[in-house]
Amino acid sequence: MIYLDNAATTFPKPKVVLDTFEYWQKECCVNAGRGSYKKATEASDVIVSTRKEIADYVGAIKYEDVVFTDSATLAANIVLQGLALDVGDVIYVTPYEHNAIMRTVEGLRLKKGVQLQVLPVDETKRMDISRTIEMFKEKPPKVICVTQVSNVTGYYLPYRELFEEAKKYNAITVLDSAQGLGLFPVHVVEEKIDFLIFAGHKNLYGTFGVGGFVNTNEISLELLLYGGNGSDSLNLGMPEKSVQRFEIGSPNLPSIAALREGIRYVRKNQKELISKEQKLLRKLQDGLKNIPGIKIFSAELEDKEKSGILSFACERYSSEELGMILDEDFDIAVRTGYHCAPLVHDVIESKEYGGTVRVGVSMFTTENDVDALVEAVKELMEE
Repeated sequence: MIYLDNAATTFPKPKVVLDTFEYWQKECCVNAGRGSYKKATEASDVIVSTRKEIADYVGAIKYEDVVFTDSATLAANIVLQGLALDVGDVIYVTPYEHNAIMRTVEGLRLKKGVQLQVLPVDETKRMDISRTIEMFKEKPPKVICVTQVSNVTGYYLPYRELFEEAKKYNAITVLDSAQGLGLFPVHVVEEKIDFLIFAGHKNLYGTFGVGGFVNTNEISLELLLYGGNGSDSLNLGMPEKSVQRFEIGSPNLPSIAALREGIRYVRKNQKELISKEQKLLRKLQDGLKNIPGIKIFSAELEDKEKSGILSFACERYSSEELGMILDEDFDIAVRTGYHCAPLVHDVIESKEYGGTVRVGVSMFTTENDVDALVEAVKELMEE
């Protein structure tokens, strides 16, 4: 199989990630924080070590600001549903947001009566900072949510500029970094990020089962989940501070340990990761743009504005049909449809195609993989 669905999850994983996951699953799969014996202590130590790795990577001041969850989606729920919001508070989002954000914010609109405002784009589909400033003046933001990278077009959003303007109104800033962390550098303090949400299984090259958030400024959150975590067990209330206020149940030790190695792998290969993805993306775009009947979305973006994601559609087949043919006849795996991003398809005008065919490359994608996809699409369009 030629795997080109890396925007959903990177595959394959680095050997060190797989080896680490296997070790902790087979040799030390004990319950961290629940015992004082050596293996339990070793398990607790690797969790702390992974927190430190993430904190250092994103510029957090304290590693205790890093909270682990089962996924980025759960992290988004804990953060957004935990904010102290009142009727009429304005939450701004971009049209590039994933449903991890959009459905959670829509739930808050229905439950708490907050206002939902979508930030504007210009004629090139980029975020329009000037019009955003005017919107903020008219309706000051309480919260602003921005995805670091669009999971549909690969657009690297100008979240720094958006957060800079939002902070003039003391807004709470939330960066959904699930798609971007691991490719592009982030500094939560310098870039005025209050909450950073991350996923382990994408560009951090970890495994499924771990994500989380970084609470940079120790903003108080109302509790969404309750339960045991091995600490202060006689107290029926959750701890008032520390990660144990949010981390309930048994931690996914193998995935957390594997994530630490994934981050170390990314940091070691950081420059090569993004340069390779951008090189493959250029090759893919150059190959597809010469095929009659192919529409490439966000082709006008410069290299520095893109990650290793490209979406396209064709006149002959719906996106779903083309994806099925590529799979069945060419053994090429791509993603088709709307990609859990409900607003962006109005922006890029892809609904008439049934969404897009999304190609996601990674460190392990080869030029031959890209060539195979281009040739397959060319063959299908020439039939």
